Amino acid sequence: MTRVLIPFSGEGAGVGELSWGQQEIWQAIQRYGDSLSVGGVTPLPEGTSVQDVAATFGFLVGRHQSLRTRLAIDQDGHTLQVVADRGELELEVVDADPAGPGDPSDAAGPSGAADPSDTVDPAALAESVFARLLATNFDYENEWPVRLAVIQQGGAATHMVAVYCHYAIDQSGIEALIGDLANRDPETGLATRRVTAAPPLEQARQQNTAEGRRQSETALRYWERTLRSVPAHRFRDANARDAGQYAEANFTSTAVPAALTLINTRSRTGTAAILLAAYAVALARVTGRNPSVARVVVGNRFRPALADSVSTVNHPGLCVVDVAGAGFAEVVARAARGSMNAYKNAYYNPAARDELVAALGRERGEQIDLSCFFNDRRGPDPAFTVPTESDLTAQQINALARHSVLRWLPKPEAKTSERLFVHVEDAAGDAVLFRARAETNHLPESEIEALLRGVESVLLEAAADPDAPTGVA
Repeated sequence: MTRVLIPFSGEGAGVGELSWGQQEIWQAIQRYGDSLSVGGVTPLPEGTSVQDVAATFGFLVGRHQSLRTRLAIDQDGHTLQVVADRGELELEVVDADPAGPGDPSDAAGPSGAADPSDTVDPAALAESVFARLLATNFDYENEWPVRLAVIQQGGAATHMVAVYCHYAIDQSGIEALIGDLANRDPETGLATRRVTAAPPLEQARQQNTAEGRRQSETALRYWERTLRSVPAHRFRDANARDAGQYAEANFTSTAVPAALTLINTRSRTGTAAILLAAYAVALARVTGRNPSVARVVVGNRFRPALADSVSTVNHPGLCVVDVAGAGFAEVVARAARGSMNAYKNAYYNPAARDELVAALGRERGEQIDLSCFFNDRRGPDPAFTVPTESDLTAQQINALARHSVLRWLPKPEAKTSERLFVHVEDAAGDAVLFRARAETNHLPESEIEALLRGVESVLLEAAADPDAPTGVA
């Protein structure tokens, strides 16, 4: 392995408070003891060189302040963002070729010639490099929030590995970063347009204006009204024996997207509201708690100057869905209203939110549990494009459920986590993948499985009968 230094320079150096999005993620990083890094492996077009990758990232890091931001943490834990206008980023170059003669780590045979059968699969090597770069927490004060590697075989770059510290970027920010490559002239390597989206330093400045404070106060008034109206607890009484133990499961279903399409063909409400409604019903059935209360992850990129921002602007919105005494179609309408309220009021000062929740807990004499999260990370919702017509019947969709697969992951390390976090994303083969992680003294493994399979069951019921009762009193 060799290392290449990538020089970068850009506009906008400075020191400032963390933006609200950075604060949200920084709180989670501290709470979990984990950098919550994001990224992945990208196969490279034939003919790409290491120098091409280096030039591309020199361009991107120079363009986007978040990728050249480190943190300054004082002895009291107060944290600032520190944006540099220049520096060097390290790029690992990992060779997938067999080692040559004389190399102590070689795969050479007795004759000194490399054995072709020992050639490493570059795609598998890239995944192992990604896992290694992902496994180590970032040094927030001294390390740039980007780790890069290129897999090389036969002198050509085959795969790129990128890992980003989550305080610098979220998944939509990565998409914005990729989209910005269209603004690089392929001949000169120079930018064809300026960056107009607000970087975190500018976001923090705006958030600390009178207008920004009013935005936060308005959102938190909604939180206060809502929290006063719901029970404090999300789960049944906890079993102290399993405290701090977590389980993770993946559930893959082709029946879920097919059912969503059929239901949306009839209702035209959008699959996001339908899926949220199904999750709310399944959660109420499993926990015995109504209304269902979840913190839904809101991207906030519909707000001015944030659509293409290479940064993290996600916040959890507070969503309440009453599923009792109603048919599924009515629950979808309630979920649509609840999610809209959550989206409108998911841009605020996280520290002020925490103070509010703590104050309400003291007032009520019980801690308010908000550790139930739902994150719909699927692609664009047909409600906002052209709704897809279903070509399957309810009976055919029901048959698809026989192929659904639930797989338990290895027990995660006993780090602090949310009591329940469910991610939903698109999967290969027109499927949907649910990723669930839960603290088992609040939601044992049997109930995690019941929740994931329950979402599918609710949708199958609604595909057959639009007004299928929820069964929740």
